[in-house]
Amino acid sequence: MISSLLIMAAAAPQHSILLQLTDKPGAKLVYNSNMSISMRMDMGELDEELGGLGEEAEGLGEALSMFSGKNSLDMSHTVVVQHLRREEGSLVSRISSYFEGIDTQGIFGMGGADMEAEAKQEGAARVKRSTTGEYTEGGFPLAFGEEFGLPIFPTYSVRPGAEWKATAQFGTEELELTHKLFAYEKLNGKWAARIEVSGLKIDAMEVEIKAPAVFWVDPHNGRTLKMVLTAGTQQGPASISLSLVHTLVRADEAAK
Repeated sequence: MISSLLIMAAAAPQHSILLQLTDKPGAKLVYNSNMSISMRMDMGELDEELGGLGEEAEGLGEALSMFSGKNSLDMSHTVVVQHLRREEGSLVSRISSYFEGIDTQGIFGMGGADMEAEAKQEGAARVKRSTTGEYTEGGFPLAFGEEFGLPIFPTYSVRPGAEWKATAQFGTEELELTHKLFAYEKLNGKWAARIEVSGLKIDAMEVEIKAPAVFWVDPHNGRTLKMVLTAGTQQGPASISLSLVHTLVRADEAAK
């Protein structure tokens, strides 16, 4: 009897739930964000592209030979989301970013001190989000990945396996995104709703994110606990990949 109760208690929730962003003004969320970008150059394809350039291509192949290896840039930074107040049903927040470190290799290291200084710049912005999580003002105010305004929740209750569509402004484009409540999974000892979002892409790099971005969300208040995103693109002879992990490391709750 006792063992049966323990099994039931350990089983993942399967009931329907209304997911909403219900964080209160005064709460402060601190995230650690790690981004890794790597590039590999196909020298065979590069030689074919340079073949028709004649004298203009002299020495260019040699200068770019360093690209044939894998070159990478790894950055870590802290993102602080401070909920300020509610306005017309939306939660007004200030988002600040503080870069902590940068590790460059290969071509990404060619920027030297100038790149190091630029990468460590701080930024801040003000945004508004509705209870469904979508932006009603602002949106993607800082460097890519620092505050997504995703996932966007449906206005009805859902259970594991449910899918829904949502439209979001992503860069300069309006994208129709497919959301799926994949399952409830344990994260740091507590149940979190695993939501997968498909249809994202990054305008600036012409990168289509083929694998769904994965968000682990607190079902009680809608806040993102963790996000994992991987992407890649082929631009001529260059193959570029990107990995981003965004994790909530501390939550200072609003005063009662």
